[in-house]
Amino acid sequence: MASPQFIGQMQTSINRIWSWTWNEQRKAFDSRVEHVVDTWISDDSESAVTRVTISRLVLGMNDRIDQIETQTLTYDVALTLTKSGFPQVVAVTETSVDAPPPTAGAPR
Repeated sequence: MASPQFIGQMQTSINRIWSWTWNEQRKAFDSRVEHVVDTWISDDSESAVTRVTISRLVLGMNDRIDQIETQTLTYDVALTLTKSGFPQVVAVTETSVDAPPPTAGAPR
């Protein structure tokens, strides 16, 4: 589940992703969450930030399949609880796997 604000941000970023593909002549696909690095929960247990590592395949627009590259990225996923108690994604920020812990529940 994602907040309406987060969904709006993701719709906007689709335009940036298309620009990246067009300008860089590269396409990224087959993204997979490899593992959860860590999770930080706020003191009131109403929000949390989970750090995940994702891998994806990157291929140049005119490259052959044997020229495919694997790219690894790390993200902090900020979540809050809805009124009914379900977790809801409110923000996702690219980070490094060894970055200091974020403030739980404070989307950056």
